[in-house]
Amino acid sequence: YYMEAAIFHRLETYLKEYRALKKLLLLLPRSSPEEKKDYGNCLIDLGGCYSQLGLIDESLKSFRRVINITKDKDLLYTAINNLCFNMNIKENASAADFQALYDKYRNFLEVEPFPRRFYEHDRIRIGFLSGDFWNHVVMKWSWKLLTNLDKNLFEVYCYPTSDTSDDVTKRLH
Repeated sequence: YYMEAAIFHRLETYLKEYRALKKLLLLLPRSSPEEKKDYGNCLIDLGGCYSQLGLIDESLKSFRRVINITKDKDLLYTAINNLCFNMNIKENASAADFQALYDKYRNFLEVEPFPRRFYEHDRIRIGFLSGDFWNHVVMKWSWKLLTNLDKNLFEVYCYPTSDTSDDVTKRLH
């Protein structure tokens, strides 16, 4: 079912991908750490599928399930990143929701914020690094963030790690 889901994903037939992933989840054992990792990867794929289908709340639940069942750092990073991206496209998500996410999951990531420094710039400079500054699902999730920043407050820089370019890339320039 996993190969079937991957094919449906590539074909952008997300309802069929969803059905294949749901069947697969029923069959996957979860006893050993490796089995839990496979199960977590399937849940991450399911979360992405929910997102493509516009079921953002279900997507968020799927990523949270991964966080609750695994101690694998790679899965945790992936699930938390996807959770944050999907929160970004949730229509009624607030700054407080993002702060709550950060507060809840920062211990998993073992990351301390950088110390605060003050510079003499007129605007805050923000740099985004991605291989997906084109018509890609990550860009769809990030579009509101990148395009709605107050240009009077922020100076935005996008650093692509990919040569892929299209109309979305041109609009970002």
